[in-house]
Amino acid sequence: MLRLFSGYSRSESAESSAFTSLNPFQEIRRGGAVLCLFLLSFIPDASAQNLYDYQHSLIYGNYLLNTRQYTLATEEFERLLFMNPANDTLKQKLVRSYLFDGCYQSAIRRTDSLFQNRTVIPQPIALDYSRALILSGMHFMANQFLEESKTISEKDRTFLILNNQLLAYNWKAAENTYNSMLASGQSVDMRYKTLFQDMNNARYKSPGLALGMSALLPGSGKVYTGEWKDGLVSLLFVTGSVIQAIRGHQLYGERSAFFIAYTGLATTFYLGNLYGSFKSARKHNDKIRHQLHRRMADTFTGTF
Repeated sequence: MLRLFSGYSRSESAESSAFTSLNPFQEIRRGGAVLCLFLLSFIPDASAQNLYDYQHSLIYGNYLLNTRQYTLATEEFERLLFMNPANDTLKQKLVRSYLFDGCYQSAIRRTDSLFQNRTVIPQPIALDYSRALILSGMHFMANQFLEESKTISEKDRTFLILNNQLLAYNWKAAENTYNSMLASGQSVDMRYKTLFQDMNNARYKSPGLALGMSALLPGSGKVYTGEWKDGLVSLLFVTGSVIQAIRGHQLYGERSAFFIAYTGLATTFYLGNLYGSFKSARKHNDKIRHQLHRRMADTFTGTF
């Protein structure tokens, strides 16, 4: 019995010894697997967290455009268009972002690079492209594009031609276009009616009349144009130098340096008074035209 027990003990001890000799390697492998699983459990789902994929970028780009962050919107839509270069909606949003950001030249260049044939540019992009041409001052190109475009409706074409004429200072032609639009029954923003009324009621000053008034009474031409302080200064300088010239003639004679100097000074002031009055009238008129032109641009941008 003791012998059997001893044999059993030796056998069990051998098996235990064999198991113990293999156990460290198994434990290392098992521990490494558990550690990997533990670490992987903390790694987020890449597809769920990728904020730079197409869908998330599109949402973000639309958000930037809707919240008027146009500079950032152009960058986002440029990246989206790189990912999906055939998408016309992205092209339209990119051009519009440039347009609303005031980067008219960028909107024009980008449209030209996206479409080889300008005549078939999709209608929404063609409208923004026309607006960029008009607002950038490229009036000849704008008129040429409006004539050749096959996607812009006749109503939109006429309206854009009207604004192109206004911003090109071709106001007589613009008024004729406006009247023809009304005669055809086309609805026009009421702000244009007010604009044309103010254009016709603008009080311009005649440069010729200002010149003639100052020829008769120095400084009066500037008073006529609204610059009464300058007019008073001109009157005092011309009158004062003339009085001194007369005084020098009476005291020292016509060959005296005193008389010659003040005669030359009086002539200079008088001629300067004439030129200043003429220039003042033109400056007054330019100021009125500039104010009207700025209102035209604001009215135009307010329609889109």
